[in-house]
Amino acid sequence: MKKSFAHLEPPVLAAVIKEKTPAAAIAAIRAAEEHGAMAFDLHLSCLDEEYQTVEQIKSIVDATEKPMLGLNYNVKVDTGIYECSEEDRVALLWKAAEAGIAAVDIQGYTYDLAAKEGYHGDPSYSFAPVNPKEVVTDEAVIHRQRDLIDAFHANGTEVLLSNHPLVRMTAEQILDLAKFVAERNPDVIKIVSWCETDRDVAEAVKAMVLLHSEIKGPQIHFHASGPKGRVTRLVNPLLGAYLTFCVDKYGPGHDVNQMPLATMKEIFDRAKQFMN
Repeated sequence: MKKSFAHLEPPVLAAVIKEKTPAAAIAAIRAAEEHGAMAFDLHLSCLDEEYQTVEQIKSIVDATEKPMLGLNYNVKVDTGIYECSEEDRVALLWKAAEAGIAAVDIQGYTYDLAAKEGYHGDPSYSFAPVNPKEVVTDEAVIHRQRDLIDAFHANGTEVLLSNHPLVRMTAEQILDLAKFVAERNPDVIKIVSWCETDRDVAEAVKAMVLLHSEIKGPQIHFHASGPKGRVTRLVNPLLGAYLTFCVDKYGPGHDVNQMPLATMKEIFDRAKQFMN
């Protein structure tokens, strides 16, 4: 039986792994375990192409007792984003599923690349006016996404459905988006908005409170990017966000906005003592 990524005790400290080889990924995983990682976020596309096989991915998955999320964001450690068909991108996720990975990340724009850059969907939704990225309302595309999620579930693989609108949103718009994508039956929902001002941060905190109280069924993760967004990576897990993505050792390709693993563990450990 596969491990579960979606049924851990929150907030989950998920260490981001972006390495070119299985040996380097395994070394990073073991170091992160020593510093408190509860799960892992493996960027499959960062592996050199020769290592993007079921056997090589399995060697990484089997290197830890902790569950792992596999994702393909079309990114390389040294050269960044590259072009990739949806079929090829999903095929790499299937290799990870066959390798025994606990969960895969299906991005909100899957099978609709135009949605990656901006909104072209139904204008009647509350979030439509802010032009969110990665949001699909086309029923034919949604049906394909549901079928894909069902297929992964049939394989015993959990699904995180990620949406990176990367725009300023009200708490109500964020809640409406979460309810909308929850209908596709993912195990975890991830939404990332944008914060420019302190007012945006206040709205993001309000959104997290609403999400925690009103989204039932899937786990919910929400944070914001942008000039003022980093604080939500710290605050939101204390308000009910399922996880936070952390970096054990910053290197090429890592997002410096993701929080340091050891620091976050200390903060969360102290917060649990205080709240208990």
